[in-house]
Amino acid sequence: MMKGLYADAHIHIGQLPGWRPYAGCPVCACCLSAAELDACRKLQAQYPELITIAFGIHPQQPDTALLPYLERRAREGSIGCVGEAGFDFYEETDRAAVQAQTDVWRAQLEIAARFGLPLAVHCRKALDRVFADSRLLAALPAVIFHAFPGTPEEARSLHRRGVAAYFSLGRELVLGRKQSLRCAAELEPGWLLAETDAPHPPAVQRRLGVFSIACVYKRIAELRDMPLGACAAALAANFTRAFARRSGRVRRPDNPVSPALSQE
Repeated sequence: MMKGLYADAHIHIGQLPGWRPYAGCPVCACCLSAAELDACRKLQAQYPELITIAFGIHPQQPDTALLPYLERRAREGSIGCVGEAGFDFYEETDRAAVQAQTDVWRAQLEIAARFGLPLAVHCRKALDRVFADSRLLAALPAVIFHAFPGTPEEARSLHRRGVAAYFSLGRELVLGRKQSLRCAAELEPGWLLAETDAPHPPAVQRRLGVFSIACVYKRIAELRDMPLGACAAALAANFTRAFARRSGRVRRPDNPVSPALSQE
């Protein structure tokens, strides 16, 4: 086991009773409520070098009343990332809330830009909405697409539009989602991240079986035909860049700097 190399770009540790770092791995802990953020901050006090906290308003619960709280936490430096923010049109009830989702999304983009924070994006059946705001996304230091739903071609299009985008993949690889497998195998090396998105719904967990961030790294290494250690080190470097505290000029990922992930 490679201590500290399996960086997890999207996990809800505040919803995992008794959570402890997996093999000393850094994580981005996503929070969707004040209570969850409080739980994550207590854990961060124990593991300050391992936990980056993200707080955002999920598109399935687009509550504008949380925006002042998010802004306050961003201003005081309690969070290192905004999100998960975005769009979710998977269910008809969510599609009916398109205006509310749009309003909350735009407000979170503005907060992330004002405080120089990366943005974690949740997107289901709404990638066109995200592309429509690519100019706004290009103003952010990093945009991390959680469970990226698109193709390698769409990922490259975001970079051509000036978005400092990273594409995080996880259980979709283990479950065999074709577009995710293509992204893991084909995307430019400096753009990839790995995640667990734990905890999972019971039905998904039954399909996954024994699952950890190591499973995701092993799958990516297999798909890229490369040693696991090199894969782990390269993705960990991507994680560090994506969630780095910014000061001065931002180093963007549009020119990949993780040659260890190359298949050449």
